Amino acid sequence: MSSVGICSRGLGMYMSLVFVFSGVVSISLFLLKSSIVFTSVITELHGADHVSNVPLSQMVSDRFALSDLEKKDVNIDNELGNQNIKDTAILKRLTGGSRQRIRIQRKNQRAYDTTLYAKLVFNANKIPDSEDMSDAYNRRVTIITFPNKFEGPLADKQLVRTLTTEAAKSGIFNILMMGLRLIRTNKDIYVNEKTIEEKRLKYLRAHNSVKAFIEEVIDWEKSTEDDNKFYIPKSDLHLTYSIYCGMYRLPVDNFDVFCKRVKKINTITLDKEEIPITIGQTRKSLGEQTTDGKEKQTSCWSGIKLTDDYERELLDAKAKAKAKELEEAGQERLD
Repeated sequence: MSSVGICSRGLGMYMSLVFVFSGVVSISLFLLKSSIVFTSVITELHGADHVSNVPLSQMVSDRFALSDLEKKDVNIDNELGNQNIKDTAILKRLTGGSRQRIRIQRKNQRAYDTTLYAKLVFNANKIPDSEDMSDAYNRRVTIITFPNKFEGPLADKQLVRTLTTEAAKSGIFNILMMGLRLIRTNKDIYVNEKTIEEKRLKYLRAHNSVKAFIEEVIDWEKSTEDDNKFYIPKSDLHLTYSIYCGMYRLPVDNFDVFCKRVKKINTITLDKEEIPITIGQTRKSLGEQTTDGKEKQTSCWSGIKLTDDYERELLDAKAKAKAKELEEAGQERLD
């Protein structure tokens, strides 16, 4: 498992929540780049008979799929594919604080109304895109990232077996019951993100890091379509994006992919309001010369300005890169 661990506060709280059938908010848990260790432990704690494995795609498209969630504690989708969630209605109906009765149908049987208590867990390498960025949707989604990989000599191939012995399960269960008492008291679970806006940004970072970067790193109050006032070399913006991804432990798109995605961005969300934007392109002379001595024209993005904090981060990164370049050049001369 990653360093997040089964006993971290967020994961521990969610595992405790699975033992609660009513009276508290229920959420959809997306595990980003997780192994099956975590979901295997959940399955062992509840028993296979109390766990369903209905894929999200079937929940949306198969009218009989929801019947498999009846009388289950948790539903685990271990292979969430690269799909878009165009209709979030099902997820909203299956989560939330108040448990509404939902209509289900088994094949060759009459449909009927029932209450489904199964908590939803999705294991994904990439968070699916969603056209729904409403407060109601973001309130119901929690993302936990597993940033570390354990491969080669660090890999423990017996970890599932180690964590699912009777003694281990008893110890894990006792820890979860402490979290359960907090849930019962607070009628809610602990998450790092204190507001719906923080949850929206975390979701956006996970499934579209370039757009999240543009929203968070550009000073939109000062930015303008006047490319003579504000512009930034495309290589510098990509370097800043790499810094941003490093801060949040996100995978970094290469330069070409990054540029293609920046070109497609025409709206951002500020203060819950979707605002149209224009990111222009231009070429500027920045005092550099080509190999034949001519003035070099550098490809730039126009009409955008980094926030002061990220301008400092960029300058610091470029200074370190320059110092490393000079050090390597000096080493070559010594050799």
